[in-house]
Amino acid sequence: MQNVIGLLASLFVSINGDLFTSVADMQGLLDSEKSIPALLHKYIESERNRLDELRKLELLFKLSIIAGDCFEVGKAAYHDGDYYHTIMWMEEAKRRLEKEDEPTAALSEILEYLSFSLYKQGNLKHALKFVEELYKIEPTHPRAKGNIKWYEDLLAEEGVRKADMRRALGPIRNERPISVLGNEERTIYEALCRNEVPVSPKEISKLYCYYKRDRPFLVYAPIK
Repeated sequence: MQNVIGLLASLFVSINGDLFTSVADMQGLLDSEKSIPALLHKYIESERNRLDELRKLELLFKLSIIAGDCFEVGKAAYHDGDYYHTIMWMEEAKRRLEKEDEPTAALSEILEYLSFSLYKQGNLKHALKFVEELYKIEPTHPRAKGNIKWYEDLLAEEGVRKADMRRALGPIRNERPISVLGNEERTIYEALCRNEVPVSPKEISKLYCYYKRDRPFLVYAPIK
């Protein structure tokens, strides 16, 4: 709830900021009657956009994401070898699961995916912590006990004493792998997907959808 209130407050502060800016602009343009209608139109359009964002926010919270949704996204990332996103989505699945009266995901599965992904991202102590949590809630798990020993052996190879394996865990390191697009291009691409970069109607008019048919099978069953 605090996050929602904070987000709404940010939106309204931004709205007020636009209003004051517009008033200041109008004061400086009083000698130009032709500029005032255009400025007012621009301001009204910006306020309409703000209201649209508020409506989207309301809809988003009506259709709140459940722990099971987060788990499925994290699992898909895991099977794609994307441990960076697996960690983020499994952590979110775990947080949401703790607040659910009727669980929509299995904690044991979340912990297993999370533990291994943390190991792959170089967080051995954290991986050990979560696999031990898994073993505690499910002692008959087929891999939990063996993975505890495995992580302990890896830590020992790094020179960590057994007494220190569960101490001073530090923050989780979760570095994002270098994109095939290049990090700068990926940042721009993702910003475009989030609609954070304004695109002119002229550029939008050049975009179109098409059937992909670059392979024989796709002629029979094209990707839409």
